[in-house]
Amino acid sequence: MIAKVLRWLFFTVFLSLIPIGVSYLVGAANTVSPLTLNATLEHGDLYLLCCAFCATGLGELIGLGKRRFEGVQIFVAGVAITHLVTCLILYVVIKNPPANTDIQYFVNLSKILFASGVLTSTACVAITEVQDAG
Repeated sequence: MIAKVLRWLFFTVFLSLIPIGVSYLVGAANTVSPLTLNATLEHGDLYLLCCAFCATGLGELIGLGKRRFEGVQIFVAGVAITHLVTCLILYVVIKNPPANTDIQYFVNLSKILFASGVLTSTACVAITEVQDAG
């Protein structure tokens, strides 16, 4: 199980963050007007990544034929769906903000949802490995 989760975290989560990291590094190297991490995240990239991770985790769960730990499966799937829908809605809001919207609030919220979305999608992947073992 550990190997599958580590592969998921490294080859899916970590590698997907590289474009955001490069954008930040290139922007931060600008000596005239250095870019902050929050300014890099103002485009809603973390919301989209969270959607992709949760959708992938859901796909892993749906593909299970065995029904061990069904209650846990349903709970984690429900959390993943909630993350996915919430992030989709907030991505639309951050791309088309209403007047007088505090974008930094949505940037900070994206960090929280991204972190919890990674945990949720990782749990989906881990559950599939437990299912495969049983």
